[in-house]
Formats: sequence, structure tokens, C-alpha cells
Amino acid sequence: MDLNEFCQLVEHLRGLWLQGASKELAELRAQLERAERAKAFPPDVRAIFERYDRDRNGRLEHSELREALRAFGTKEGRGLEVPRRNPMWCWLQP
Repeated sequence: MDLNEFCQLVEHLRGLWLQGASKELAELRAQLERAERAKAFPPDVRAIFERYDRDRNGRLEHSELREALRAFGTKEGRGLEVPRRNPMWCWLQP
């Protein structure tokens, strides 16, 4: 490997390292944003959400939502409809 090839290899490796660092930085920023948003929610609401978000994806699936609402004492059928297909619970995202 001559100097030119070595230089190209090093530049390529630096680029890969920077890409990895950029991804890590983006994930850290996303975590920070989630933490900042979580501060805005009442502690009891956040605790119930986190308890029933079993797969930790930041969303309550249909069965998780039912259980979370029951934890607050809301019973199904009292004026609350929980759709079964792809609910868009944007107000429930942490």
C-alpha cells in the first residue's frame, strides 16, 4: 500500500467514524428531546404510560391502552371508543 492508498483508506475510515458519531449524536439528541417532553406530563400520567408501554416503543398499542385507561379507573364503553386498527395516539406519546 503506497502513501496515496493509505491516505485514502484513512480518509474512508474517518468518514465511517464520523457517520457512527453522527448517528450516536442524533440518538442522544432524540433521548434528550424525549426527556424534555416527558417533564411536561403529570407524573401519574407518565408513570401509568411507562408501566403499560410494555414493548418500550413510546406508544400504547390497543391492549396496552385499555389496561392503562383501566388503571385510571376508566371503563370501556363509558363514552370512550378505542379503535382496533392503527390508532394514532399522538397525545399519548412521551
